[in-house]
This record gives sequence, structure tokens and C-alpha cells, in this order.
Amino acid sequence: MNQLARLHDRLTRALRSPSRPDHSRIASVMGAGLRTVLESFAQERALSGHVLVLTADRAQSQQWAQRLPRRGNTVVRLLSTTDALHILEQQPARADQILVSSYQTIAHGPGARVLDDLGFDLVVHDQPRVQDAGLVRSLAGKTAHSVVLHHLREQPAVPEWPLLFGLTREDIGGISAQLQIQECSYTAEPEERELRTAAWRVLSEMGRPTGQREIPQLVRALLGAISVSLPVEPWSQPHRIWELIDKFESLTVDESRLKALSETLRKEAAVRDRAVIVVDKVQDAHYIAQYLERCGFPVRSILSSRISDDVRRAEFSCLRAGETVVATAATCGAQDNWLPKTTLIWWPHQANAFMDRILDAANSTEGVKLVKFHEQDQS
Repeated sequence: MNQLARLHDRLTRALRSPSRPDHSRIASVMGAGLRTVLESFAQERALSGHVLVLTADRAQSQQWAQRLPRRGNTVVRLLSTTDALHILEQQPARADQILVSSYQTIAHGPGARVLDDLGFDLVVHDQPRVQDAGLVRSLAGKTAHSVVLHHLREQPAVPEWPLLFGLTREDIGGISAQLQIQECSYTAEPEERELRTAAWRVLSEMGRPTGQREIPQLVRALLGAISVSLPVEPWSQPHRIWELIDKFESLTVDESRLKALSETLRKEAAVRDRAVIVVDKVQDAHYIAQYLERCGFPVRSILSSRISDDVRRAEFSCLRAGETVVATAATCGAQDNWLPKTTLIWWPHQANAFMDRILDAANSTEGVKLVKFHEQDQS
């Protein structure tokens, strides 16, 4: 049993212990794979009572519904008003069902009514925000057991609940050896930096500040800031925005981040690693894929939430050495594992809600590498 398995076993024993608190917290650093344990525990508890899994947003709820092991339980998705109305029209929920939802969905309306007549044997709270604390506490009154999972360094929604299990970076020091993390530094071209700074300034002046750095996202932000009700005069903001967009589209240099990406792929191809480029949005995926095609790096496929679970699993499992896939973070977060010798290339500038899931799966597979890009400061 490796160190990761031993830590997971410790958490499983803590969750199953008859002496555990009725309502407790699990605090962990990113990438420890503790959701995998909670998924299995939720399946166990669903054999004898209702189980509810709540997340901060719908995308995270979708991932729980996709990843819950198939052990004869029924996973019921409560992700919209339509879902809620459908559930309300059905027969009373069976004890072996696991209900997956988000705090926003159950806060009011039909989503809240679904929970009115239900008591739960277990409620799993996946990273509730401080503003969700009221819902977390109110549900505890109709729940035999509650578990809150939160990041070690973040303020927990219910700090008064006792800590059932905590995992620090030192605790998983041996695990990180299984996942190789590489940071790739690059320098932005002066022309690119100047345009980006100008875009930030204009957007800030219009009350729409953004931290976006990629050119496509900046252009989208600029387009979104244009109001048709304003005159497009030479001195007006819309005129300045159109000028900036024209300059972005006529850049004589490739975006520096893209050049760093193609160089990384060239190195990975030399050792025959398969590559998965993780992006935020589908638009980013197409932008990257088009650039890579121009550079002679054919992309096997673009994967997003628009495809079925079966297609997603098939594409990832059939990815051969030297091939590249571009996929959204939400799609990658639904993976249980990766093929050996897979290089995950993290495109977003910051970690997001899906990085936990992706690292969980990466830590369970030997020979997986994570590449992150870092723009060097020119100041």
C-alpha cells in the first residue's frame, strides 16, 4: 500500500468510526484525492438512507454525478428548476438514491421544495463558501451526519464544526513524487504587453476591469464592453475599443504563451508522451487547436461538456503516445485516472475549481506530468 492509499484508508476509517462527530470538517491541500474516498463513503451510506452531495456550482455537481462509482445506487441530478419539477412529480425518493445539487439550486424555489420532506443519513458539502454557511447549518438539523470538505488554507464555512481529518503538504510529501510538476516560464513580446495594458486600462475606465491575459479573452471582454447606445466618435470609448481590437487582430507576433505551448509540445513529443491541454473555455480550445495545426501539431480532438461521458472516456483512453487533445477543465475533472506517460498542460493563468479533481486523478497514476506556464515579470 503506497502513501496515498494509506492516507485514504485513514480517512475511510475516520468516516466509518462510530465515535465520529455528527457534523465535522475535512481540511486538505489540493490534489490529495480525498473526494475519491468521499465518493465511496457516500455510496456506502446510500445503501441505508438518503445521501445528498452539495457543491458550490453546477459544473462541480456534474462532476460528482459523473464520477460516483456505479454500485447499484441511483444518482439523481438536481441542477436546475426543470430537474426539481421533474423530481417533485415523481414518486418519493428511494433510500438508495444519491441526490447531487448545488447551493444555488436548493436555496429557493422548486429546488428547496425537493428537500422539504427529505431527511438525510449523510450530506457531503464540497467546498461550501462562507455565504453558504446558513444552508450548511440548516441542513444539519435534518441530517444524521454531515461532512464539509474545504481547502486547508481557506476559511471554512462552519469553523465551529470539529475537524475530523486534516492533511497538510508535509503529509503528502511522498505523494507528490508520483506527479511531476514542471513550471514553464516565458516572456511576453513588448507589442503584446503594450496592447494588453491598453485593454486593461480601457476596460477599467468603463467599469469592467478584468484580469484576463490571453488575447481571445481580452478581445471578448472588449466586445462585451461596447454599448450600441454610445456614439462611435473618434474620441469615444467604443472607437478606442475597436481600434484596440483591430490592433490585436493584426498583431505581427504570435501570442507568447502559445509559442511556449508549442515548444513544450515539441519537447514532450520527443519522449513520446501523450498530451492533454487543459483550458477554461471551449473558445480557448479552438483558438489553441487552430494555432497548433498551423505549427504542425495535429490535434486529435477537442473535448468539452457538449460530448457524452462515453465519448469522453473513449477519447482519453485511446490517446496514443505523441497525440494531443485539447479539453476543458470541466471535462478533464470528470476523469478518474489518466494513462501513464500523459503530460497535462494547464493553460489557465490560475487554478480553478477543477484543478483539485484533475490532480486527484493525476496522483493516482504513475508517470503523469503537469506543466504550468508562468509569465516572467518585466517590471
